[in-house]
Amino acid sequence: MNPNYTLKELLDKYSVVIPQLQRDYAQGRADAKELRERFLSQILRVLGGKGRLNLDFVYGYDKALSPNHHPIFYPLDGQQRLTTLWLLHWYLLPSESLAEEREWLLRFSYHTRSSSTRFCQLLVEYAEVDSSRRDVAAIKDQPWYRQSYNADATIAAMLGTLRTIEELVAPEERVALWERLCHQRALTFDVIDIKGEEFRLTDELYIKMNARGKQLTSFECYKADLTRALRKIGEQDVPCSYKGKPLSYADYFAFKVDNEWLDLFYHGEIDGLDERMYGFIQNIAKLCFFLDPENAKKNVDAFTYWDSVNVFLRRDNAPRLISILDLFERIQAKQPLRDFFATLTPSIRFLEENGEEAPASVKDLFRESCDKNASVNLVLLLALSHYMEKYQLVEATEELQDYLRVLRNLLWGERQRDKMRYQSNVRINSLLTYWGWIEPLASREQVLDAIKNSGEVFSKKLHQRVDFILKYPELKPLIGELEDHPLLAGQLGIFDLDLDANEFKRQAEAFKQIFDVAFYAPKHTSKLIIRALVASGYPGVQGKNVWGGYRDTWFFGGNGRWSTVLSIKEYEQSEQRKAIRQLLSQFAGGTGDTKERLQRIIDAYLESEDAKRRGWRYYFVKYPEFYSGDTNFFAWDNREETADAYVDSLKSFSSNPLIGYHANAYVQVVWRLVGGGDTHCRPEWVQGAKDSRLHLLRSDIYIEYTPEGWRIDLPQGYVLPEEIMQEFGLSPSNLVLRETPTADRIERAVAFCRSLA
Repeated sequence: MNPNYTLKELLDKYSVVIPQLQRDYAQGRADAKELRERFLSQILRVLGGKGRLNLDFVYGYDKALSPNHHPIFYPLDGQQRLTTLWLLHWYLLPSESLAEEREWLLRFSYHTRSSSTRFCQLLVEYAEVDSSRRDVAAIKDQPWYRQSYNADATIAAMLGTLRTIEELVAPEERVALWERLCHQRALTFDVIDIKGEEFRLTDELYIKMNARGKQLTSFECYKADLTRALRKIGEQDVPCSYKGKPLSYADYFAFKVDNEWLDLFYHGEIDGLDERMYGFIQNIAKLCFFLDPENAKKNVDAFTYWDSVNVFLRRDNAPRLISILDLFERIQAKQPLRDFFATLTPSIRFLEENGEEAPASVKDLFRESCDKNASVNLVLLLALSHYMEKYQLVEATEELQDYLRVLRNLLWGERQRDKMRYQSNVRINSLLTYWGWIEPLASREQVLDAIKNSGEVFSKKLHQRVDFILKYPELKPLIGELEDHPLLAGQLGIFDLDLDANEFKRQAEAFKQIFDVAFYAPKHTSKLIIRALVASGYPGVQGKNVWGGYRDTWFFGGNGRWSTVLSIKEYEQSEQRKAIRQLLSQFAGGTGDTKERLQRIIDAYLESEDAKRRGWRYYFVKYPEFYSGDTNFFAWDNREETADAYVDSLKSFSSNPLIGYHANAYVQVVWRLVGGGDTHCRPEWVQGAKDSRLHLLRSDIYIEYTPEGWRIDLPQGYVLPEEIMQEFGLSPSNLVLRETPTADRIERAVAFCRSLA
């Protein structure tokens, strides 16, 4: 049993010294006003009633001096509470027993600065007999008060606390409050000697505790509120054990949060220690809150500070918090957490919130759950702890990696498309849905067995993937490698799982070769891939209809959005999936390096019957200039008779990209082929659904791409030279530049522009 004291009882036994390496007193600072008022209001409510309040643990150690002196007690944690209590005692000090009470009040001292030490001593020695003159203004009027004290952070904070006490305590309440405070043991705290036989801790803890920031953070208040809440669960249960000693949830939490668990958050980084602890426990509280069916689908903002405290009063939540922290303590005892997560990273790496590929660095779920609120991280952390507790693991086993990869894939599938990029749609208030996956996936240590025995919990396509792996176990590493690929995002819809093992391997290797980042990232090779895709029948990824439904938008890949093209679910985009499979099959059957194989696919198409019809696909395969913009995003006229002509190359993925300036895609290709500058010609940049033309600058002629061909608009009074009229088959009544058997429309327009240069 830990000794239980009032402040007077502690000062009767010890001289309490806040040592030099401790932080300044912070509870009285201006930015801590809310916390200070809440703490003092709670104390004064107890003193004004009949109950009692235990202020939890004060950690420290004592040091005996000569027999003629009180031993010194050095508090390592609890300094803020002790100082506030001491100031309250000083403020309520009755005039009639001033001399008697001074003796023990003088045994409290700050050694953080010499000015703090002197101030505490003088404050007691020169306490006014008239207790009504203990306000801050009276203190500053004293002859012993030096102006230099204003620069001492501890002294300034003490005066701030005295101002708050003055605001909260009515003069007529002083006598009764003093009686409750000093003679009825209304306020107590437990003292733990960290160097005693029971705990035998070292001075290293002092450094870590003192490292918990020079500023008062919200965590200290939260820790106290949470400990008080845990006491309501019941002291008699003593469900926990520490070094063979049975402890309640409250005692176990209060002790370990300042001892073993502290090491999880310390790791040599002093700054932000409290914030990391606070952030992590708040996130576990959030998980517990949204696992409750009563809170499912509530707005995320519905989760409040007091929810993060009171949620641990619910069944299983306090054990969950304690077991998660104990789990990571056990893991860290085996190996550094970063090394543990380095092994797991391929199985849990996720796309970033903006849809970009995740960086290749270690994904440390523990650290990220301290200072980030990404819902997917919290879900993965919950799943990780649930599985490891269930199977008593402390290492990243292959089974754990398989389990997390399957869950990661399912979470990756929770997405929405915005600006032609998939973004995570994992939401913490949908946690019950994800828990409906976590439990069955963890029902067996081998996740494939768990899925096979899960009935209809998971889709037929996931069962098909499991059957494929069980049929070809030698392909399991390859399947895992593909699932981990950031462009596939756990979705293998572009692959045909009805293929035999050899053909699957050929197509998988084709994918890996084409979409090796060193190859697909440069713009010129990205164009080559798109052209080969279109040659294989790829129609693009359809976006939103724009401009009142008169235009359909289509995206063809590249520009940091390849994942949108490739991470197709097994039941999505059947035409697109078929084309990608066709590309992979043709590529796998080819020879030469990656460029040569893709070029052969393009060349083969351009010799095909479909290409001879010279539809839009022919032009989009033949001319890489279609993909020279910043988006590879196009708006097609959705009227069949004009669709191939009125194709606009868009500059953005906004909700209505036609609002911005753009030009006809065929116009831009001709412009680029002629030279791309403004010397000879330039596109007519338009907004909305207006048709754009190519302006030939020297002649002031405009040519417009239409379903019949290029319509030529001559300036008033201008007559084309006769040789040009004959060369391009034109007449005054027929100024439409048409393709010929030997020259397509792009070639004809380029030749016409150059003839007038």
